[in-house]
Amino acid sequence: MVICGAMLERSNIACNEVGIGMKGRTIGIPAGTAVLLQITDRGVFSLVFGRLIPMAVALSAFGWSVRLKASNLVGMGAISGSRA
Repeated sequence: MVICGAMLERSNIACNEVGIGMKGRTIGIPAGTAVLLQITDRGVFSLVFGRLIPMAVALSAFGWSVRLKASNLVGMGAISGSRA
């Protein structure tokens, strides 16, 4: 379904920005793996990642938005990759 949607909307896909975001994701995957290897206790793991959700909700509630620029795309891609 996702592939069909992408094919139908391919003219609206900003391929340059997707490429920049994928670079960040490639950076984030090893970082996320390193974090997961360091956190062996399930309780600590839940606490660390559980804290991220209220932070994201607070940022959203206060109306914080991210500008679309290369450094932000890499950062968001890295965060996404570390959670993959």
